[in-house]
Amino acid sequence: MTVIQKPTVSLFVLLSILSVAVLVTEATQRHRWWSDGNLKTLLQLTDDQAKTLETIYQTSRQKLHPLMQALNREEKSLSLLINEATTQEPDVVKQIDKVEIARGALSKERLLMIYRMRQELSSDQRDQLETEMRSRREEVPERIRPQERSLPPRLPFTSDRRGDQQRR
Repeated sequence: MTVIQKPTVSLFVLLSILSVAVLVTEATQRHRWWSDGNLKTLLQLTDDQAKTLETIYQTSRQKLHPLMQALNREEKSLSLLINEATTQEPDVVKQIDKVEIARGALSKERLLMIYRMRQELSSDQRDQLETEMRSRREEVPERIRPQERSLPPRLPFTSDRRGDQQRR
């Protein structure tokens, strides 16, 4: 039987929790970009588009909140298991699976929200939004976004860690 060293697994759990916290914080800072007067003007969003984007956001938000709570519960359970002296590896593996299932459900819903929002924009609006978001990211000091240094290259039409769609 393989023994998992507590510091290694605890570090894994801590990094997982921090990565979700960073995503949530970044999402909170950027959410509702369609309500930003300057960006709305730049993209030439219609009132109907802005209303539809808000509806998509609000509908998804109602789904995302319980998914985030479920992920937090599973991560807390994993942390408790890891800290128990008598925990066996199969129990930890099962809990890790639960954490990853919860994380996957949250990610899936978030990406569906992004997809649905992108579908409401014209290709020109999507291109302009991508350019503007990239420009805004570059304005953020490096100390605030150090995780970008270790990110793999972005693929066409995939989302990056912040939920912005990348298109090349």
